[in-house]
Amino acid sequence: MLREVRISLIIMLSIGFLIGLAFTAVSAQQTKVFTVYWNSNHDYKVYDTVFDKFAAEHGFKLQKIDLLWPDFSKKINADFAAGTVPDLIEVPAPWVSTFASQGNLQDITQQVQSWPDSKDWFTNTWKEVSLNGRIYGVKLHNTAFALFYNKDLFRKAGLDPENPPQTLEQFKNAVEVITEKTGVPGFSFDADSQYLVPFLATSETPSLIKNDRIAIDTPSILKTLEVLQEIAKNWALTPSPGASYQAMRRAFITGASAMMISGPWDIANIKKLNPNLDYGVTMPPYPKGVEPRTLVAGTAVAIPKGAAHPAAAWELIKLLTQVNIEVEATREAGMLMPRKTWANSSVVQQNKVIKAFAKLLPYAVPFGLRANQLGLPDLTWGGDLFDAFYQNIIYGLKSPSEALNEFVAKGNKEIQNRLGK
Repeated sequence: MLREVRISLIIMLSIGFLIGLAFTAVSAQQTKVFTVYWNSNHDYKVYDTVFDKFAAEHGFKLQKIDLLWPDFSKKINADFAAGTVPDLIEVPAPWVSTFASQGNLQDITQQVQSWPDSKDWFTNTWKEVSLNGRIYGVKLHNTAFALFYNKDLFRKAGLDPENPPQTLEQFKNAVEVITEKTGVPGFSFDADSQYLVPFLATSETPSLIKNDRIAIDTPSILKTLEVLQEIAKNWALTPSPGASYQAMRRAFITGASAMMISGPWDIANIKKLNPNLDYGVTMPPYPKGVEPRTLVAGTAVAIPKGAAHPAAAWELIKLLTQVNIEVEATREAGMLMPRKTWANSSVVQQNKVIKAFAKLLPYAVPFGLRANQLGLPDLTWGGDLFDAFYQNIIYGLKSPSEALNEFVAKGNKEIQNRLGK
């Protein structure tokens, strides 16, 4: 009798154990993993709130992988090749065209066109995320490059801080005067070649490529490069090969240089590292005889082709780009956004620096867009050819005319090869 009871107990425990395993297996199946690749500089609290809410409402375990752009590029390209892609990616907006041209992104044209909120976007923001009339992403941040200048150093040099340089000639003069009168370099160049582009973008050359040829072989561009090289030789901090992005930013933020080219992504850094810095922002300098333009920047969110949860990814895109989320991200980090109603919000209108940046947005152009549409990112910033062009000018001190001609010749050859001409 006792033996039978023991056997029954063992059987019951075994059944219970098996049932428990079954429930665990079902639970594991129900907890689906949703993977996001995100830029680590954009780990804002407001976005974490959105991610948490989204995961809870959809029954996901959200896996957010933070990466900086160089690592991001390597990883996502490896994933595309292997067919093991995440559900949603945040990328620099120009990458959308490149990835779409390679067939690696979901076409979301129908979703965007049937979404009433899409009419609230600045019209030109859709150009950066489209290819051949189809839409492959949604801009998350819509930013522009500007000239940051230290008002205190302007005062010490006897310059008017409320009238920063506008033309290239005025800029050169201000850099020279500040350096000589204060002992502080008047400008700091950046190790990233992207920071050259705002000097190249004007009404004469709003695009790197026109009619499928490199379009910057003009007298104005050559003059710009000559002035920048003279500044680099005499009155500026210049990056050495391998110099870190943050090192050059900190030079301006700590008062070790008087001016730099940057964007709203540095507003939060200034607030954190030097909240008492008296600075302003204005249009990047441009040559006489042309109208100013600057480089549009910002990121976009897109759904990789082959993502496990594309419908849910679209819902997350809509959550991340709500106006109230945009405004809170601006309040938290100073970031600029793509919605018209964002621009009219009190947070934007009452912040002098953010408002100044917002005024630049109509003049911001996607300078390298055609290169990305052709699937030739080598021709624009971050690509070997464009990076070498920048490095030759600024710290290789190669003849600007020679460096420009070399870049134009090689760039045109790549375009012709791609188009089969």
